[in-house]
Amino acid sequence: MQFIAILKDSVREALDARIFWIIGIVAGILVLLGLTMSFEPLPMGKVVIGSLITGLTSNENKQGPRRAVLGPRSGGGGLFDAFQGIFRQSNAKINLLEAEPVNGLNLPSAEWKLRLELPREIAKKQGAVDSATFLRDNFGRIANTPVVAIKSVKLVSGSGSAQSDLFDLEIVPLDGFLRIWPHKWSMFFGGLTILDCSTRPMTSFDVLGNQILLLESILVAGIGTWVALMLSVALTSFFIPAMLKKGTVETLLVRPISRWRLLTYKYCGGLLFIGFGTTVILGAVWVTVSFKAGVWSQALLWMIPVIVFYYAFLHSISTLGSVVTRSAVFGLIAACLVWFSLFLLNVAKESILMMDQVAPIVAGIPNPQRSGTVEPGPKIADSTFGKVIMGTHRWLPRPSEIDSFVRSKLQEDLLLGREVEKSPFSPEILDWKESAGITLGHTILALLLACLVFSYRDP
Repeated sequence: MQFIAILKDSVREALDARIFWIIGIVAGILVLLGLTMSFEPLPMGKVVIGSLITGLTSNENKQGPRRAVLGPRSGGGGLFDAFQGIFRQSNAKINLLEAEPVNGLNLPSAEWKLRLELPREIAKKQGAVDSATFLRDNFGRIANTPVVAIKSVKLVSGSGSAQSDLFDLEIVPLDGFLRIWPHKWSMFFGGLTILDCSTRPMTSFDVLGNQILLLESILVAGIGTWVALMLSVALTSFFIPAMLKKGTVETLLVRPISRWRLLTYKYCGGLLFIGFGTTVILGAVWVTVSFKAGVWSQALLWMIPVIVFYYAFLHSISTLGSVVTRSAVFGLIAACLVWFSLFLLNVAKESILMMDQVAPIVAGIPNPQRSGTVEPGPKIADSTFGKVIMGTHRWLPRPSEIDSFVRSKLQEDLLLGREVEKSPFSPEILDWKESAGITLGHTILALLLACLVFSYRDP
C-alpha cells in the first residue's frame, strides 16, 4: 500500500508535467508518419524464384542468398535474361524453362507453375534418392526456412537429355515468400521514394525483409532508442528533486516508511512511467509498420524491455546525482555525462580492434621506402593504453552490446534466420548476458549509494 501511495504522488506529478501528453503526442506523430508509408511489390517473381533455384546448388540453402541480383529491371522487361544471368554467375546447372503465375498476377501471393531441367548428378551429390525427392526436400528454402510449399512435382516423361530430367513444379507461397520479394518503399503517400529497383540494378535492400529491418534497426532500434532514453531521463529527472523539496520530504517521512524504501519506491515509479510510455510508443510503431508492410515481426517488441533496462541504469545515475545535489538539472547532466563517456569508451574500444585487424592486411603491402613489405607493428590492444581501454570497457555498462542482441533478433526474424555478412573489420562483440549483468550491477550500486546518502543526511 505504501508503494501505491507513492505511485499516486508520482502520477500527480506526471500529470502536472504533461508526461502523458508528451507520450501521446510522440506516439501519434510516429503513427501518422507510418501510415503515410507504402510497400508496393514489384513484378519480379522470376528473379525471386531464381534466387531459390540458385540456392539449390550452393550453400545458400543453409545460410541464405548473399549475392546481389544484377541486371536491368525497367518495366518488367529483361527479367528473364537477368534471371538467367544469376545462373551464369553462380555456375548453376539447373535451367528454368518456364515460370508463370497461376492466376496471371506477378505478385508474392500468387501460385506458380515452373518447368526445370535438373541434372541427375546434383541430386546424387546431395545424397538424395532421386531428383524428384531432392526438389521436394530442398526447393524453396532459405536458411532452412521454407518460403514456398511444393504443391506437386511431376517428371515430364520423354523429355530431357540422358544426364538430366525435366520437372513440372507447382509452388504455393508461404509467409517467408513475401519477405524475400522486391518492393518499392515510399513515404508521404508516394511523394518520397526511399527504395525502388524497377529502374536500377537490384540490391539486397530492395527485398521487403531488409527494408523492414533497415527501418526498425536504424530508425527505431537505433536512433529512436537513444532519443527515447534521453527523453525518458529528462521527463523523470524531476521526480526525486521534487520529493526532496523543503516541506515535501518532511511530510512523506512522517509516514511509517524508511528513507531507503521511500527513495526506492520513487525510483520504481519512474521505471513504471517509462515502461508504460515505451510500450505505447513502440507498440504503436510496431502495429503501424506491420500493418502497412504485411509482415508481423515480434522481434521489435524486444526493444521494450531493453529500453526500460538501460533506462533503469541511467535513472539510477540521475537519482544519485539528484540526491547529492537536490537538483534535477544536475541529475540530468550526470546521466548525460555518464552516457556520453560510455559512448566514447565504446568508440575507442572499437577503433583499437579495427586498427589491430587492419594491421595484418597493411603488412602485406610493398614498402615504398625499402625492399620488402610493411612489417606489422605491435597490437594496440597489447599496449598499456589499449589494456586500460579494453579493461575499463569490459567492466562498465556496454549498451551497444545489449542493443546488438535486439538487432540479431530482428535479423533472424526478418531475414529468415540468414547469417548477415559482416565486415572483416567488425569489432568483437562480447556476451550480451555478461553486458546485461554488469549493467544491472552498476544500476544496483548507484541506487544503493543514493539510498545511503538519503538515509544519513538531513532532509
